[in-house]
Amino acid sequence: MKIYELKIEYKLVSEDSNINANDSNKIYNYIKPFFEEYPIQEQMRIILLDNKLNILGQTMVSLGTKNSTLADPSEIFRAAIVANAAGLIISHNHPSGDPTPSANDIKFTKNIRDAAKILNIELFDHLIIGDESRQDKLYSFQENGFI
Repeated sequence: MKIYELKIEYKLVSEDSNINANDSNKIYNYIKPFFEEYPIQEQMRIILLDNKLNILGQTMVSLGTKNSTLADPSEIFRAAIVANAAGLIISHNHPSGDPTPSANDIKFTKNIRDAAKILNIELFDHLIIGDESRQDKLYSFQENGFI
């Protein structure tokens, strides 16, 4: 039998105390550089938040293909539970540059929203990251009334 040890590693990546979880543009500016490691593949990342909406950190939960990525709710909430996060923001990119949500994106967000309620972890937003050169470089489910 194989037994694994779970480890949380903290690495200082930013000291910006002005990031507010309710400001999607500031969150975009925080998370966008992390997507640049794999710019032509869809990735799903989560931002973990404490009780005062301060960012505890971020982690990639899924790396996919040019037009999709799979992430099970257990993968999303595992990091939140281990880090004792009070809330989270989901983010994923669209390598096409168009942040318009697909039907699957909407269904997925609703499922995660429902699971978050059960786990008593607040889902603050789901951001779809598009191309920085576009006027609509990002889509916020919270700003569009889905959360």
